[in-house]
Amino acid sequence: MFTRWPIITLSFALLTGCGTNFNTIFNNSEQENAIDQLLLEARYKYDKGEFSEALSIAEKARNIRPEGEDANVALSYIHLGLAGLDTFNLA
Repeated sequence: MFTRWPIITLSFALLTGCGTNFNTIFNNSEQENAIDQLLLEARYKYDKGEFSEALSIAEKARNIRPEGEDANVALSYIHLGLAGLDTFNLA
């Protein structure tokens, strides 16, 4: 009798071996909207100079999608702000 478990196991092994990130496959539009909203709030706090609050909000966005470029870029700007560096003067 043939079962499907070997095929499912082999498929899963191949996908994980190829570096497939399952978070990007299973993200839905609700999560994307939540990330966008969190990053808007972080940007607002950053613009007001409230860097520690912006940091905690941006980290929430990164926790939803760790590989997301937007949250990681926002976090880098926030860390520069916490260090007292003005990003416009650096350019």
